[in-house]
Amino acid sequence: MRQQDQSTDKQAAVPTGDSNTSQQPDGALLQQLEQLGDLLQDCDSQGWLLHANQMWLHTLGYAASELPTLNVYQLLAEDSQPAFRQQAALIARGERPPAIELLMLDRSGQVVSVLASFSPLPRENAEDGLRLLLRDITQQKKQEQWLSTLLDNMDDGIIAMDMQGRLTYMNQQAERLLGWRFAELHGRNVHQYIHHHRADGSELPLEDCPIYQSVQQKASYRSSEEVFFRKDGQPLEVRVSNSPLLLRQQLAGSVTTFSDISASRLREQQMLQATRAAEAAARAKSEFLATMSHEIRTPLNGVIGMIDLLMDTPLDAEQSDFARTIKMSADTLLSIINDILDFSKIEADGLEIECIDFSLRQLLEGTVDIVANKAHGKGLTLASFATAEVPDSLQGDPTRLRQILLNLLSNAIKFTEQGMVLVSATLEQPLQQGIQLRLCVKDTGIGLSEQAKSRLFQPFSQADSSTTRKYGGTGLGLAICKRLAEAMAGSVGVESTPDVGSEFWVSIPLQATAGDSCLHTTATPSQHLVLLAGDSASNQQLWSHYLDSWALPHKRADGLASMLETLRQLDAGGNKPDILLLVEPLADATLEQAVQTLSLEDIPMVVCLQEQDACARPA
Repeated sequence: MRQQDQSTDKQAAVPTGDSNTSQQPDGALLQQLEQLGDLLQDCDSQGWLLHANQMWLHTLGYAASELPTLNVYQLLAEDSQPAFRQQAALIARGERPPAIELLMLDRSGQVVSVLASFSPLPRENAEDGLRLLLRDITQQKKQEQWLSTLLDNMDDGIIAMDMQGRLTYMNQQAERLLGWRFAELHGRNVHQYIHHHRADGSELPLEDCPIYQSVQQKASYRSSEEVFFRKDGQPLEVRVSNSPLLLRQQLAGSVTTFSDISASRLREQQMLQATRAAEAAARAKSEFLATMSHEIRTPLNGVIGMIDLLMDTPLDAEQSDFARTIKMSADTLLSIINDILDFSKIEADGLEIECIDFSLRQLLEGTVDIVANKAHGKGLTLASFATAEVPDSLQGDPTRLRQILLNLLSNAIKFTEQGMVLVSATLEQPLQQGIQLRLCVKDTGIGLSEQAKSRLFQPFSQADSSTTRKYGGTGLGLAICKRLAEAMAGSVGVESTPDVGSEFWVSIPLQATAGDSCLHTTATPSQHLVLLAGDSASNQQLWSHYLDSWALPHKRADGLASMLETLRQLDAGGNKPDILLLVEPLADATLEQAVQTLSLEDIPMVVCLQEQDACARPA
């Protein structure tokens, strides 16, 4: 057994041949290698270790005393032994081979990856011996393996090229997409093999290739309109991203990621075809509904006209009742047909929005007049109001605005059994070229829950299925309102409380043709005093809005008694009112009693009746 001596500088002794003497390599070299962290091992021609530095011993886990018992072939992984023998043979022939990677086994059997440089051992150490300078690259190989696993499991293909466009890396997804193996294209010009033609089939020269140009210009390139070619010549539609590759802050080439978009393009085409087919079917349906609604409405108008004529002829009570039932049913059917016709026009994009001059307050009053009979028939208070700052002369589509208001008013009257329905116009905000008008229809009806509100404004949908059975209707009215408002660049919404009431609103941008509203005045307040009595608190507030807009000072009283008390207080202060405004109902007296009592005051009175035929009642 060879023996070894241990020097004072803790370097491993170097056994020489079969003698018991030992020598060490140059001390300065050993010190330099230790500082670099490199491993050094000397062995004879049979592979028996002659010397190893401290880093070698530390890395592989052996003691210096064990070196004479170790053979390099024991320490090499089986796959690395042929490469070691080949390198040794080259050294024996006097050649200097390049460094190679080897796999060695440490004392515990763990693999250590090293980059090995071979050189002949000086003859004074051993005849035909080898000196190996080893660099531990185990961590580097683990990182490379981790990175390779990561890149190989990506959905995108990845290729790397040098500055000349030659392939230096290709992940497994790129191999699958292109049909090429990395070994087949390694070091070859990528453009010539996978990117030689454009999408239209024309040849793409290298100098015109956008990927190659981006590499030369050290810039990034992204495109969704590129075509690569597989090994079998088949085109592959890809989305490409190319970026410069920097190594130690130096440009070394580029990295290109790409993904197959053929399937997504096919899905897009299929979705486009399906969308077009659905749109065509929707148009056909809407056109059919529009045509049929028109064809049904024409004879129905004739039926309604003849019923009106029939009701003007002498009829007995039973015949009149039959005629009224027919008239009501025909009007309901006409309303449904009109809704379907309007909705089908909107669905078929056949809706045209006008922009003409109109008077806002005339529009409000005219719309209220149309539904006044329905409201009064149920004993409801119906009113309209526009605040003073809202201009009266506007530009827009009054027909569509009236249609929205009629739908909202009809619903409010339908779902309100007692109380009032109020339509108001307020100014949301002035715009650079016009105003943002807010129209509200407020009622004291059944109200809506949060769940019910979420179903509004959808075609053929009502807040509750029970309302369809009780009140009738198609559920198209609010959907039409929403579509009409959106066609005029506006919006609709609702605020509601169950059993309290609802407030539906529509916000529309309009052009103002005059700077002042018809109610706006810059005059000083009038010296005339108005004393108001009667009506509900909300309606009294409405009266106050009007009187304020006319600059008329006024006082309010709930009923006859409070009005008389207010009169005495005013008279005592020498501020007797000029007009008494009486509105039904009074809290503590009938209108006739109030008129008789107040007539003694010798003050002009204005009386507002709640019912249309109230004027026929005796005073």
